[in-house]
Amino acid sequence: MYEKLKQPLANDIKFMKLHDLIIKIGHVKTVIIITVFSIVLSFTITLTSIVFTPQQSLENDIKWAYVISIIVPILVAPISSWHLVSLLIKTHQLEETTRELATYDSLTGLLNRRVFMERANYYFHVAKRTNQTFSVIMLDLDYFKTINDRYSHAAGDKVLNSVGRLFTATVRVSDLAGRIGGEEFAFLLPNTPNSQAQNLAERLHDVIRENPTMHNDLKIWCTASIG
Repeated sequence: MYEKLKQPLANDIKFMKLHDLIIKIGHVKTVIIITVFSIVLSFTITLTSIVFTPQQSLENDIKWAYVISIIVPILVAPISSWHLVSLLIKTHQLEETTRELATYDSLTGLLNRRVFMERANYYFHVAKRTNQTFSVIMLDLDYFKTINDRYSHAAGDKVLNSVGRLFTATVRVSDLAGRIGGEEFAFLLPNTPNSQAQNLAERLHDVIRENPTMHNDLKIWCTASIG
């Protein structure tokens, strides 16, 4: 039973390695490599067949055999492999897009609620086990409904996109930043005492207040409540 399960798993690992190698090499280079390999293989098979065939053929026929063994792969390999490699790369790009959509909020570029809570829960258990300090910041944009009502929902979306980029530029790479509601955001700061978290909260407050969002040549000013 174990051996039956082990074999498909090994095959999947080999396929993933080949898949990653093709993505790393690129479309054109992969097709070139396949073509060259096909030429070498075809020429080797032709040479082997000539060596083990009684020498009754004319020398000219042998030359033509060598020529055909090279020309055929040059014509066939690129055509047959181009579509296959293209399909593999497009599938990889689709997987990456799907993974990104499942991880990040489309408007702000921050972690979506589900992923943020999963990662925050993991950080919490690690901090608890290792006795490390961490801080959590909750942020809510003030009167966001008024922005939607006054300027339109398109303007509200632009504000969310703008503050998302501001948050990304302000927090550390090691911090978690997520959109957990309509205009509600959360930040988890590993190895961060309350004093440092308060400094970051003040910077977030200032960066929102000092950077209005432009919409149809209008400046939309926004503030936030942070705790």
